Amino acid sequence: MEAGTFHSASGTADEAQLMRSSEELYLEGPGCTGFLKPYDDGRFAFAALLPEEGSTPEQLLASLDGPSLRALLKGASYDAVDAWLPKFETSYGAQLRSVLGDLGMVDAFDPSTADFSGIGSGSLYVGDVAHKAFIRVDEQGTRAAAATSVDIKLTSALEPTEPKVVRLDRPFAYLIVDSQLNVPVFVGVMDGGPRAFSAAA
Repeated sequence: MEAGTFHSASGTADEAQLMRSSEELYLEGPGCTGFLKPYDDGRFAFAALLPEEGSTPEQLLASLDGPSLRALLKGASYDAVDAWLPKFETSYGAQLRSVLGDLGMVDAFDPSTADFSGIGSGSLYVGDVAHKAFIRVDEQGTRAAAATSVDIKLTSALEPTEPKVVRLDRPFAYLIVDSQLNVPVFVGVMDGGPRAFSAAA
């Protein structure tokens, strides 16, 4: 752990506790570099993506459609990574009734049209849908929902090389990804005012 500076999206330089670790899965694609850190079960991994200078995490995420994101994740190389990551914690909550209504899910919320006869008796309908997400990144690892990470080391027969440096001391994107499907189950942005949102796989 080291005292450092995080250069936020607002232009301020804020004090931050930067954690340093050695990772072994390096990410590099159009407009970004980063790393993957597998969770203990191997099914999921934490991914950090640092956009190139002059670009924002939002612009980076907008440029990554499904195929390009999968290609980026599948293209992770077995390289030593000198990773610097700030401690942060963020949560997100939303009521989704209006969002789902805009997407066409209307009948389920209307007592006169909802039909849940297959799962219960009486006049059942959906009152609202609440969504909550939480992530914490600290020296113990990352935690999101019920998942907890441990430090996993991978072996490689490659000759040792100078480590890649990924220093997350300015706004970056982070994801929790399904490593089998190479799709995100959680996507967030750290810009000095932590916020996150979930993404369906």
